[in-house]
Amino acid sequence: MNVFSLLQPFLLAAAIALLVTPLVIRLAKRLKMVAIVNQARWHRKPIPLLGGVGIFIASTTSYFVLSEEISWLLLGGSLTSFTTGLWDDIKDKSPLFKIFGQLLAGSFLVLSETTFETGFYITDCLSTLFWTVLITNSINLLDNMDGVAAGVSAIIAGICGIVLLTLHLNLAALISFCCMGACIGFLAFNFKPASIFMGDSGSLLLGYHMSFLSILTVRAVAVSPAEQFTTALILLALPITDTLFVVLSRIKSGVSIFQGGKDHLSHRMARKGYSEATVALCLYFFAIMWSSAILFKAVLDKNVFLIYTTVVGLLTIAFCFRLSSFRSIKQANH
Repeated sequence: MNVFSLLQPFLLAAAIALLVTPLVIRLAKRLKMVAIVNQARWHRKPIPLLGGVGIFIASTTSYFVLSEEISWLLLGGSLTSFTTGLWDDIKDKSPLFKIFGQLLAGSFLVLSETTFETGFYITDCLSTLFWTVLITNSINLLDNMDGVAAGVSAIIAGICGIVLLTLHLNLAALISFCCMGACIGFLAFNFKPASIFMGDSGSLLLGYHMSFLSILTVRAVAVSPAEQFTTALILLALPITDTLFVVLSRIKSGVSIFQGGKDHLSHRMARKGYSEATVALCLYFFAIMWSSAILFKAVLDKNVFLIYTTVVGLLTIAFCFRLSSFRSIKQANH
């Protein structure tokens, strides 16, 4: 499989998302499935939910059409993540319900042997389940402003696809480009001003995809367990940084970490005076900077990888330090 043939999953998934998402918007409006306006949310008018339906249809259909080999277990995890999020969109379930769904989705990775390789089966399983929950919630939390989660997920999936293609892991690369295409097609309706949100059906689905794509990628470029975990953290540094930032902010403010709020990196940048479109593009830039590091690890010298990640890390720390001076979540929500 060459580079040009792998454009097919990207283009097909993007085309399907472009065709299906307007239909989903109409369906969401008819069913009155909209994100309401409240203090914890950034948007200023009701926006249709269920964007995850379009992402799921686009990524899954393109995979079925173009793949010569179907991984039913990985698809089982995708379906589990999607339905967990969809049920939450409909019924507004508890955080524990979503975590249970994420663990169930992670169990499909364990069954398919898509796990970190620590040398011990039990730690392989536990580390993979922990990673699935961490990354799924990170993408879920990142879905807090128009275009951010879809764009960042597209970037990470694309980088994973390039690395996997370079290493001749064609099936995994195909899945990556299907996911990327679905995100880009959806982004046409989700970038500022958004006409639809992905909802938890989309964010939990993309979080699951980022979980197993990152595991497949780092296993191909890293050998030791410590190297695998470190590389995975670097690949997904942007959503993890936002999650850590939010958790620390909420603990400091004395509010539940499960409570919604306007204390994300994106919200703090917007209060600094940047437009929402500029905020999204800035976060895309950081996602590219961090995830691209894995390309250096895959094809260049290890020292170049270390120097590059150190420089990007210092820039990220300086960026977060500047934003940390803004108001607490209690102040920001009023």
